[in-house]
Amino acid sequence: MRARGMVHKDLANLAKELAATHYEVLARDNRFYQAFPKVGPFVRKNWHHYTHTARQILIGMLGDPNRSEDQKAAIADVVLKDGAVNPKRMAAPQKPSFFLK
Repeated sequence: MRARGMVHKDLANLAKELAATHYEVLARDNRFYQAFPKVGPFVRKNWHHYTHTARQILIGMLGDPNRSEDQKAAIADVVLKDGAVNPKRMAAPQKPSFFLK
């Protein structure tokens, strides 16, 4: 398996949740389900494709007036630490490659 770079653990956990949720939609397709009959292998193989979306969700939470300043500070910490690991990732979304042709 090739290295995928570093991602903050909280951002990775959100990306994995997004992948698992998206799996439930994708699994309705028979061809997809044949390739991934269980959610676990799909998430392990593809969660990194959801890191950009997870990052955007966290950034969006920073503007939520219903979030406390403590919550916003914790979210900002995750986003900033993740961005410090790989600044290029902050700019460009990753192209999903897991859809079947």
